[in-house]
Amino acid sequence: MDSFIPVNNISGSFTLSEELKRAVLDNMPLDFDLLEKAYYIYRRLCDMFYYDEEYFCYSNGLSHLFNHRKKPAVDHSDINRLSMITEGEGVICTEITMLYSKFLEILNIPYQILGYGGNTNVKYDKSHIMVRFKVGEYIIDADAGHGVFNSDMSSAKIFQEINCFNPVSTLSESKKAEAANKMEQVDEYYLSIQKENEFNDALEIYKTTYAKDNTLSFEEKVEAFKNIIKVPNSPFIVMFSWVKELEDNMFGKDNSNCHVEFFINNRPTNQEKKYELAMVIIYNEDDNIYEDLLSNSYIVITEDRFEREYDMLGFYELLERKELEYTTPKRKKKFESWEDNYESKGFKRHRK
Repeated sequence: MDSFIPVNNISGSFTLSEELKRAVLDNMPLDFDLLEKAYYIYRRLCDMFYYDEEYFCYSNGLSHLFNHRKKPAVDHSDINRLSMITEGEGVICTEITMLYSKFLEILNIPYQILGYGGNTNVKYDKSHIMVRFKVGEYIIDADAGHGVFNSDMSSAKIFQEINCFNPVSTLSESKKAEAANKMEQVDEYYLSIQKENEFNDALEIYKTTYAKDNTLSFEEKVEAFKNIIKVPNSPFIVMFSWVKELEDNMFGKDNSNCHVEFFINNRPTNQEKKYELAMVIIYNEDDNIYEDLLSNSYIVITEDRFEREYDMLGFYELLERKELEYTTPKRKKKFESWEDNYESKGFKRHRK
């Protein structure tokens, strides 16, 4: 087993707000052992926070290549901000990791802050960080912000599997199994005390109203899909995994007639923000959304759940004006073949 040397290697000091401590700890069972408490707190933090959508858009949008990025109002590089964070705020990976480390200190659990590859030479405002801690013979890695769209901050809210709270690989198989069993018990308790959940409510609409009806036309399916994903009030960055799951259920995993993409909305509906995400439903009844581009239709849904419908030419005009923008270079690459096909049809882009 690898040696474990606890170290708080992030400079700067902060304290947890009393409000946050109460929100996290008040319902934690006293008979949980130390590992169970550590996992319960992790789940609770993942459930009460979400990845800051505006910061994600700022840091991932392609316009920063041309110095067009406008910084969000919240300065996530300031470690002193952690003392003021309360339930329900948008945070980034460094913040939720540091908040979690403070709760580990409350439990007297030794830990170390790590960057990629187990590097301890990290800077708070420059690095993605995670925490590794030791409880008895268990050594656990916890990284609530890993993956952003599919992070545990999103998974916890929609009752999907927690993926980034794991025993280190060097632990014996028996110890890994023991840790997994403890986590399952906490999961069972945690789910038993959950109140109403807006994602479950939306899925219930699908199950009770639409899933039983096999006679729906394609247009009716698209309309149903659109109406269901407009039910939750959560930020779209939280809804990503859930929407993809619903898409698979309604149109099939390998479908080529209806697909959802998330774009950066550079004209946010919330005037206090500079960026939001928008959901775009791309559909084509002929099962060829990747081939016959001119037959595609697009429904753009913004954070206020307002929807606008476009044909292909109208949608690409939004991209030309940079009203909508690809979330990452990887997503842009996926669409490059669409754009090439678009111009090959004889349509010239109107550039401003």
